[in-house]
Amino acid sequence: MSLIRTFTLLAALGAASPTFADPPKAPAQADKKADKPADKGKKEPLSQATADKFIAFFDKLVEIAVATKDDCAKMATAVNGHVDANQALLKEIADAKAQNKEAPQAMKDHVTQKTRDELQPAMAKCGQDKAVLTAFGRLRGSRPAK
Repeated sequence: MSLIRTFTLLAALGAASPTFADPPKAPAQADKKADKPADKGKKEPLSQATADKFIAFFDKLVEIAVATKDDCAKMATAVNGHVDANQALLKEIADAKAQNKEAPQAMKDHVTQKTRDELQPAMAKCGQDKAVLTAFGRLRGSRPAK
């Protein structure tokens, strides 16, 4: 998965933890959803406070990538540290997704733009580095670094 797609999904509350991915639907679950057509696709908005915290987290993540763009080992270590330090926020985001909440469009747009304009260019050297990919991958399934 490209970094742009990863962060766009993050912004859409679709990939920051394993709980962000919609679980496979058992036939009984699919039938229950069919009984409630008014609820189909309807999502509650993520609180602005949580969106603001995520934007600050993401901006710092981009700052880390830009500052360490020439040293992949430093980038991986710094990203892991940032993810570790923000476990509570990542859990909050995962819980919001589990509660069928959706990120504000402004948050999605911010993450998409920062990814395109700053993160992607900063990843030119380290974008295929295994340790860096693992560190960024933790955003989808956050767990402490080893």
